[in-house]
Amino acid sequence: MSRTVVVTGASAGVGRAAAVAFASRGDRVGLLARVQTDVADADAVEQAAAAVEERIGPIDVWVDNAMATVFARLHEITAEEFRRSTEVTYLGTVHGTMLQSPSCGASTPSRGSPRPCAASSCTSAAPCT
Repeated sequence: MSRTVVVTGASAGVGRAAAVAFASRGDRVGLLARVQTDVADADAVEQAAAAVEERIGPIDVWVDNAMATVFARLHEITAEEFRRSTEVTYLGTVHGTMLQSPSCGASTPSRGSPRPCAASSCTSAAPCT
């Protein structure tokens, strides 16, 4: 059975690989990437989730994978760069998880089955495999 999957950080690396893997299984995949959605912005994440559900259906799996890093010598990294990295990596996970948590375990009208709980790194009530 095909699921609706959202992957944050889908533009590169592990996020891209996860999106490709879900799509190859026949799942419908909503891709959230830095150009489209700033996961550090709770409202932007909520709007993106609503757009995914409107276009491809209720979300079954949410993969919080977005992160930001700074490659430089420690003394060359600014406080602003540390702040941004923390916001994207930490708050991005928080916003995705909190967005899914109100309906976690609740039955959805379209499926009648419990909605999986979202957490980071591809964990949910149902395994992502």
